[in-house]
Amino acid sequence: MKKEKFALFAISSLDSSFLNRLFPEAEVIRKNKEISLAIFLLVPFQQFIGKNLTFLKKFIFLWEQKGIKILIFPVKFHQANPLIQLMTFPLRLLALLFFLLRFRPKVIHAHSIEAGFLAALFKKLFGYRFVLELHGEVIEEIRMRRFQKMKLLALMFVKIEEFISLRIADEIIYASKALREYIEAKYNLSKRSVILPYNIFPKKFDWYWQRRLMMRRKLSLDNKFVVVYSGGFYDWQTVTDLSAIFRGLQKLIDNIFLLVLTFHPSKEIKKSLIKGGVNSSNFLIKNLSLEKTMSVLPVADLGLHIRKKGIASWVVSPSKFPEYLICGIPVLSTDSTEQVIDILKVNPNCGYLFNGNFESNPEIFKDEKAVKKFASKIIKQRKMIAFQAYKIAVKNFNWELGKEKLFRLLEIDNETRQI
Repeated sequence: MKKEKFALFAISSLDSSFLNRLFPEAEVIRKNKEISLAIFLLVPFQQFIGKNLTFLKKFIFLWEQKGIKILIFPVKFHQANPLIQLMTFPLRLLALLFFLLRFRPKVIHAHSIEAGFLAALFKKLFGYRFVLELHGEVIEEIRMRRFQKMKLLALMFVKIEEFISLRIADEIIYASKALREYIEAKYNLSKRSVILPYNIFPKKFDWYWQRRLMMRRKLSLDNKFVVVYSGGFYDWQTVTDLSAIFRGLQKLIDNIFLLVLTFHPSKEIKKSLIKGGVNSSNFLIKNLSLEKTMSVLPVADLGLHIRKKGIASWVVSPSKFPEYLICGIPVLSTDSTEQVIDILKVNPNCGYLFNGNFESNPEIFKDEKAVKKFASKIIKQRKMIAFQAYKIAVKNFNWELGKEKLFRLLEIDNETRQI
């Protein structure tokens, strides 16, 4: 069979949740002798400055070594000034047109609404098959972004992009069942689709357990009950909430310690935690990449998954939840995300749900005895619970299983796959 020059063309932004899907997709496709992939990354201008530029160069080098063509084009997104996005749109369109005419793919796989809008235009112009993947973001979430400029104008742009992308896409990949139900009801859609939650590449359980023992010694946390919060700080998961939750746990658990793993500025978070009543001797903040975060996470005994109630939280496939589980960490979670609720209700050993409509105060847990009992069980059966959490993650969030759904949707059959 003659090799296609580029069978699949992915459009994405340089965002960790999108790249977590692109990486395994590229890894699998590059092993195939008949299928190749080009990635067109929509990157904010600021990514081309300082450390970000170094990262981009490394990113390009690593993937082109593996035979994956990386095409990076600087743009502005709706998170920044929407007027700049509008002004740069013709330039983006011309750049993508050049690359598409050069590579002539069979399928365009768009990894966001912004990317989907571009893909929709080229489907109309050239008839490319267009697969849209929704990673869980909804328009309502944009309203909560504190750094958003000109919110009303940005919201209008994204509404237009979402409407056009969803109407024109041939197939849609949803991050969760709740997201599919929400989108289909909102736009009265009935299209071929598949549900692909956030997926991970699991290592063996023993790797995570040995990593836990080593890192606890290294960080002098052997005698501590370590509670970890991993992720960002937004209006739907704030430092104030984290401070209140940790203060509530301090009343119930002895020798408790808070570990914060984030990409946000640590100085601001430290000030906010102290202002929120958390003593500086009781927490540690580390700014880490995703890869390094997964190496440190296993030190924890309990992971915090905090999202306030609302449609933006309900429909997502949260990345940190499976990352906690795969590292053997039981989860204390708000009852704000359908996917998390469904898993923890049938696996109570691996998590405890509390009300996501809480007020930021020390009396955050209405059933303190149940929380204390859950923590005590973790201490007594730590390794057994860790293994149970690991097995849940492997069963529900394993890329090796998820990739088959993706290939079926993209109609990449077994005869052309050499995996």
